[in-house]
Amino acid sequence: MTNINLSIVASNAEELFETLRGLAGGSALVPGTQAAPVKEIKPVTKPASNKAIAAHAQNTPKEEDEETTIEEVRAAVKKQTDAGKRDEVKALLTEYGAGKLSELDPVNFTAFVEKINEL
Repeated sequence: MTNINLSIVASNAEELFETLRGLAGGSALVPGTQAAPVKEIKPVTKPASNKAIAAHAQNTPKEEDEETTIEEVRAAVKKQTDAGKRDEVKALLTEYGAGKLSELDPVNFTAFVEKINEL
């Protein structure tokens, strides 16, 4: 999913309201113009073949790592941070695409704990 940052500059509440309404499709953003009509797009779906489904299942990681719980991950992190390895723990989290423990993907719990125990 892509994040969108939006900044609106308005001189008063009415101008802000009109701009927001225009963004929502309620009116035009520029006085004297009309918002373009929105065209409905229907996705075209095609049933996947059994081969495609099997290939996808084989290449897709499991939804969640059932072997390692978040509590076990927290315990491993605490052990290393208590041992003065806070910077190494942060670097390892970053390696797994997480800025903090709550952002760590559950699929990576076991591998993360294995790596953190090697510190």
